[in-house]
Amino acid sequence: AVLALKLAEMKVFENELSEKPILILDDVFSELDSVRQKKLYEIFEDAQVLMTGTLFKFKPDTTYQNLVVKNAKIKSQIVEK
Repeated sequence: AVLALKLAEMKVFENELSEKPILILDDVFSELDSVRQKKLYEIFEDAQVLMTGTLFKFKPDTTYQNLVVKNAKIKSQIVEK
């Protein structure tokens, strides 16, 4: 329910401001299976989204930046489709 409210809020801001807001989602995928993760990626296809998590079961068909934090070091990787 909270995720649905966030999506609605994003659309309201987009309509009111005529620009796309940045949506920040913290560990939202930990409770979703790969099918629901894919559907969520499809919803965000043309949005600006920063997602954090420990496990991503689904990999999108789009180019994205992957940041991995390990031992207090950040590794950045651009993943091409």
